[in-house]
Amino acid sequence: MDNVLRANDVRTGLLSDGKHPDLIAASLTWTELGPEIAVPASPQQPQYAVIEEWLKPGRGGVDLLFVDDRGPVTLSDVRYTGRHGSTIRVTRGRARNAICQYPKVLPTGTAEERITRALETPLAPSVLCVEEIYSTIDGLARFSGFGRIEVADTDQEHPGQIVLTRSVEEHVSWTVDAEDFASALQYEVLRTTPWRENDEGVIVHNEVVIQTKWLGGDVQPEILLWQQYPMRSLLVLAYGKRVEWRTHHVRGQSFPTRYMRGEPDTIDWAPAFIADTAYSAFQDPAKLPVPLFGMPALGPDGMRAWFARWLDDDTFRNPMQSAIEALAGFTRFLEPRVMLLINTLEALGGWVVGAPHDQIKLVDAIANCVRAGGGNWSNLARPPFDAEMLVAQFLATLQNDLKHGQRGQRRTARDLRLGEKLAAALIRMTALHDIPIDPDAIRYIRASLIEEVENDLGQDEFTTVARPNGTDKQGNAKFRLEVELIRVSR
Repeated sequence: MDNVLRANDVRTGLLSDGKHPDLIAASLTWTELGPEIAVPASPQQPQYAVIEEWLKPGRGGVDLLFVDDRGPVTLSDVRYTGRHGSTIRVTRGRARNAICQYPKVLPTGTAEERITRALETPLAPSVLCVEEIYSTIDGLARFSGFGRIEVADTDQEHPGQIVLTRSVEEHVSWTVDAEDFASALQYEVLRTTPWRENDEGVIVHNEVVIQTKWLGGDVQPEILLWQQYPMRSLLVLAYGKRVEWRTHHVRGQSFPTRYMRGEPDTIDWAPAFIADTAYSAFQDPAKLPVPLFGMPALGPDGMRAWFARWLDDDTFRNPMQSAIEALAGFTRFLEPRVMLLINTLEALGGWVVGAPHDQIKLVDAIANCVRAGGGNWSNLARPPFDAEMLVAQFLATLQNDLKHGQRGQRRTARDLRLGEKLAAALIRMTALHDIPIDPDAIRYIRASLIEEVENDLGQDEFTTVARPNGTDKQGNAKFRLEVELIRVSR
């Protein structure tokens, strides 16, 4: 079988830390929380002391090498997670990532000790770092706009052979100077055709991947993965649905795949399994619609601008991170999703006018997003009402009713569904504000999102209502003007 980790597949083999002469029997399982090892041993056996040295409460992470009949797996930053049993004790640990390849050398010491050494010698990278990572994500192939691979038979003299042809132009690349890195990050979206041979012949996979390389040297795999999160966020905005990471492969000097006369000769891609995205491997792929926009509409300039915004502008990234999970359906409960989306609009309302840290009234912040989105909302209101302000006031009223139960306004499921649709549309438009994108594409995006809201609104209309709001100092009743949804007969 291939040397990869599969969901809940238990592999049994031997563990080593590169220092102790003894090999320790253990099992390795790929779980929703990441790569987990279980190491059974009797407290009376000498190897138990080795296990305790590796895995005990309060100890920093350790790097270990697991080997079985399928091949090697390098486990990085393994930490103690529990122990059970008496006569035979099973000690458990969880790794931060697993790379299915032998390392050039296995480091010694805890994770904290290695970090200290890295700070003292910053130009000497960790031996378990990599230079490049490529990942597959749901929906990336359709979003890329790449064509199909052409399959053709060869000449009659070779009837058992076929030819696969793909366009050399099917790739988009860009470079981003991220503030958190001393060197630039290079990105590329491209089609790959990885293949493997078995008893039945050669199996060729057709994949579109995003590849990331730090031009300054090697870093930890999970750090390179974090630099790919702008792509997943962009895909969620394009589809309006959940998208998940599927696979990762890494490459770097720490993991040579072939040797020549004892020296590393070839550096090839090795499968990587990272705890941060382990949960995705256990989720069935969602049925994605046609994306609202694709990479051809953005081009290299648009992709560069989006990645730079996400990586460098925390006043944009911080509120958008929670909004992306809400758009991806992180919870089945409607009220938390609606509140989270409107909270994001409140934060973006300051960001979009260049005042992200100013205190802005909720209704004004949402109105800023409505205007920045550039859409035509006129069909949502009759004259003399201002449609943009009605939209902002409706969402502000909805949010205040949900947050403040003492107001005594229980909103219906109809209000919540429309509020979610409306807030999601505004976020998807506001997020692309000032991003270079094809003019026809941005007009289509705005029209499509507004049409979805209009269809959901149906025969209903927004209307202003005056609600009691306490009394003034003289005891006179005060009122506040808010917006509600009403059914209108036509």
